[in-house]
Amino acid sequence: MSSTQYTKGIYKLARNEVNLLTDDLRLVMVDTAGYTADLDADEFLSSIPLADRVATSPALASKTITIDTATTPDEVMFDCADPTFTGVTGDPTEAVVLIAWTGDAATSPLLGYYDGATVQLTPNSNDVVAQISASGLMRWKRA
Repeated sequence: MSSTQYTKGIYKLARNEVNLLTDDLRLVMVDTAGYTADLDADEFLSSIPLADRVATSPALASKTITIDTATTPDEVMFDCADPTFTGVTGDPTEAVVLIAWTGDAATSPLLGYYDGATVQLTPNSNDVVAQISASGLMRWKRA
C-alpha cells in the first residue's frame, strides 16, 4: 500500500460531514505490525487498536485547499504546516493516518493513510516533525 484515502473518509468529505479547513484534523503514527488498514471497511480511529497508535499530533495548522495548475489535468490540493509530535515513545512506526478528531476514537473519521519507505521511525523520546510533501497531504483530480 502507499499514500491513499479511506473510502468512508472520502464519503464523509463529499457529504461535508468533515470539513478539511475548519475541523480538528490530526495525524496518528501507527505501528503496522498490529494494524492492517482495510480502506473500505475501516471508518473511525477505533478501528486502529490503541496499542498500535504510537503518537498523535496536535491539530493541524495553516490548512489550505488550492488548485494546482502546474499539473495536467489541474489537481485540487489540501495542505498544512508540518506538525510536531512531542516526545514520541513506543513501537516502531510504519504508517501515518489522517483523522478528523472529535474527542472520541469511536467517532473520529479516518481520512488518509500514508506508508512506504518515507514513513519509518523507531521512537526514542524525541520530538518528531512530520514533513508534509510539497505536493500536499491530499490531492484530487478528475479521471
